[in-house]
Amino acid sequence: MTLPTQNNWSQLLAFEPILGGPAQLEKRMINSDSGQIQYIGYCLTPSGSTSEAIWFIVKLSYDGNGFLNYYQLPDNGVIFGYIWDNYADYF
Repeated sequence: MTLPTQNNWSQLLAFEPILGGPAQLEKRMINSDSGQIQYIGYCLTPSGSTSEAIWFIVKLSYDGNGFLNYYQLPDNGVIFGYIWDNYADYF
């Protein structure tokens, strides 16, 4: 299976249940102070280093009622080339 590339966000969402299976795609999350998921990171390597540029990162935003209303991609789009430790720097 070919992984999604630049500008294929809808494909990534469609494949997430498949890719997110055990030993296929690692996922990390950061919560906001209010407990909502704010950042999600995906890595192609199980237990991949958070300091290597092997992550895809998404920022989530919520409306005034606390409902998810926006997925933001990093400046360079959809690629597995970001460092998880620097997640907030890409937005």
